[in-house]
Amino acid sequence: MKREIKLFDELDRFARGSEITHALGLSFGYDGDLANERLWKPLVEKYGLRHPLVIAGEVGRNVDEGTARWVTVLRAGRKRGVFHPKLFLAVREDAVFAALGSANLTKGGLGQNLELLTPLVFSQDAERPVPKGVLAGILEFLGDVVEGLPVADDSAARVRDVVTQARIVLEELPEAPRRGPDLRFVHSYQASIWGQVCVIHDDDAVEHVLVVSPFLETDADVADEADSLLRHALGGGLPWAARAVVPRMTLCTVLEPNKLAPLPRLALQELGAKVALRTQSFSEEERPLHGKIVVVFGRKRTTMLWGSPNFTNAALLRSVVQGGNVECALVLSAPAAGASMESVHEEFEIDRLFLRHRGALPPAYVAPPPPEVLFEVGEAIYDTRTRVLSVHGAIWSKKVHHIRVSIEAEGVVLHESGRLGVGTFSIPIEDAPLEEEDPETGKRRLRAVSLRIEARSADGRVLDTRIMRYNVRFEEALGIWNNLIIETEVFTADALLAQAATPEQRVAAVDAQIAAWKAARREEKSAPQQHQASLDQFFRQVRAGLDGHWRRLEARKMSRFALRWWSTKLCRSLDSASAGSIDGIRRTYFVARVAEHVARVVSAVADRHDDATAAFAALEPAKLAVALEGVPLASDARHDILDEVWSLRVRVVEMLQERA
Repeated sequence: MKREIKLFDELDRFARGSEITHALGLSFGYDGDLANERLWKPLVEKYGLRHPLVIAGEVGRNVDEGTARWVTVLRAGRKRGVFHPKLFLAVREDAVFAALGSANLTKGGLGQNLELLTPLVFSQDAERPVPKGVLAGILEFLGDVVEGLPVADDSAARVRDVVTQARIVLEELPEAPRRGPDLRFVHSYQASIWGQVCVIHDDDAVEHVLVVSPFLETDADVADEADSLLRHALGGGLPWAARAVVPRMTLCTVLEPNKLAPLPRLALQELGAKVALRTQSFSEEERPLHGKIVVVFGRKRTTMLWGSPNFTNAALLRSVVQGGNVECALVLSAPAAGASMESVHEEFEIDRLFLRHRGALPPAYVAPPPPEVLFEVGEAIYDTRTRVLSVHGAIWSKKVHHIRVSIEAEGVVLHESGRLGVGTFSIPIEDAPLEEEDPETGKRRLRAVSLRIEARSADGRVLDTRIMRYNVRFEEALGIWNNLIIETEVFTADALLAQAATPEQRVAAVDAQIAAWKAARREEKSAPQQHQASLDQFFRQVRAGLDGHWRRLEARKMSRFALRWWSTKLCRSLDSASAGSIDGIRRTYFVARVAEHVARVVSAVADRHDDATAAFAALEPAKLAVALEGVPLASDARHDILDEVWSLRVRVVEMLQERA
């Protein structure tokens, strides 16, 4: 397991100094403050990431959303099985980065555990081209994930936007050469992962199986078949060679003396010499094992699986529709001569890291029956503009009569719903007390409180509880800098259109503005109250910014990705102007110049693409039309100027709507 990587280092190489426009992490557990320090904050400050997204699975102690409100954390709890994938996706212009393996976005996954993580780069100039089918499979999987999330519509839309951006890159990629090993992405939504591995390996006679897994099944009632994977693998679950030698399986796990261990003891005793049991040598590697591998050695080919699944029934033998876990992995199938048992053992240091277990098996760990899952909360999300908190989730049991929402540790009840039925729910709460005045700046600040969400019976008994942080609606990560709600005040339209500003410079500008507010609060009269460029400077900045947009589109030949990037930038600027970030005269001038610019780009797209349908779809004309139309014009401007700008905007909006 010597091929370990650090996630941010790989993202740093992937970025190549460009902006990383989208990033999404899937994780079983989540340590929000650690992930923000090591991953999200550097991506925002160095590469301009605007909306970090996390989908985490485990309810309770394994998910801590942290204090950074600029990261949107969505929960994907399940009635049966667990949400267990480990996947990270990032997008820059014309390229997608994916990291798959065993590492969660937790203290263990980001450094303390022994993990396996594989970085993949999908781009036209990749040094090692990866089959397009791998990225296609990842995006299909993410589509399945988002469909099952009980979250706000705009949060789900943000996840879909990551998929859309990546799909644009996918459709522009050349086909990878057919030579070399067969690499595929697999997941558990439609079919069991074990079944997919067997199909890939085909009927090649199996001589040995290597398994590395920190967690195994425990003995259970025969009817539950909790330990059936081990018997299944060594029985009819693989096309075994007639004279396969014993042991047929090397099973590497973690066994500590006098410590309870989750083991299929009955199956191990029954199979006897067919299984060579090895345990981690902590004198060689003190970090606890968390990586997972299954390698099937055949006479003609070797098939290797690695990713999130442990060697358990729920992870490998059951699909999601059968009540299994949500898992994902990579499968590599190569000629046996190039992936022999000796070379695989050497590559993953099996003989150094794992010693043969001698003596009796450790005491059995008998897991208590899991509690009945009655409900889940996908997210609670707060809109700073409307000051409405909305709670989104799903109820799975008729025992749940209603939901109560309160502020944890304060006992303040925010809402108690009426009777709710089985299915998804959405509870809006107006004027939620989730803001306060920041004493240092005098600006609005989000309160560092958690929500307590209870599922209650008809007689008021608490049946189940979720303690969670609330998400915040925002367009720009820096707009909730240090939990200050400053998006409207800091991001004036001229600043957003400044092409020369690097992410580091934008962060420095925000820090300088906050420092100015603090100084003004301390009554230092020389401190500026708020940035607002002079009219001449503003006019020059807008012209320069729009010219920079045009040059970028020209340089990239009006590609679909460039058009989407351009449209997103303009929508953010227009939304900022709508929210009052610039005054009336500037706003009117800004609308006029943007409308002219949009008309120029739309005409160029029609001229440069033989089939412009896909290009227009990429720039999202309906969304751009709404953003342009939503900016209020100055009522105190000269009537002739106002009428001219109004007419211009109407024409351009109609132009966009025709192409929507």
